[in-house]
Amino acid sequence: MNPYGPPAAPQYQQHPQAWPAQTNEDEQHLNVLAICHFVYAGLLGLAGMAGVVYVILGFAIGAAVATSGASGGAGPAAAIGGLFAFIGGLVTLLLWGKATCLIISAMGLRRHRRRTFSFVIACLSCAAVPLGTVLGIFTILVLSRPSVKAMYAYAEQT
Repeated sequence: MNPYGPPAAPQYQQHPQAWPAQTNEDEQHLNVLAICHFVYAGLLGLAGMAGVVYVILGFAIGAAVATSGASGGAGPAAAIGGLFAFIGGLVTLLLWGKATCLIISAMGLRRHRRRTFSFVIACLSCAAVPLGTVLGIFTILVLSRPSVKAMYAYAEQT
């Protein structure tokens, strides 16, 4: 111990028994967050199916216009079908992309890897009110703990 300054930082790199006493609680919190990330990713994947419905609807409108043979209203109707398909595809791509990032983050939370990636995904999730906000805030709080940072540092070294 150093009587003239702040205490020296504990060394966690030796073996898991040298981790702080809060490790079991932190481990439980990380596991619960990982499960919540998986569940939220599943909900986003399910919501992405709505975009698939719009893509199918857009193609159905385009096919109906093409087979009807009507020349007067074919242009605007085909444009509406294309717009439906484009927006549906974009929504599906965004929701499934976010779901994929949440799954990667959840696997990182379980293995104590990719702390920065999980932190960024948590920050981005805060924009999705209310579930994403709650999940993002709790993830940020847990990942900001010094004991969790030490766990990640140890896992990255092994």
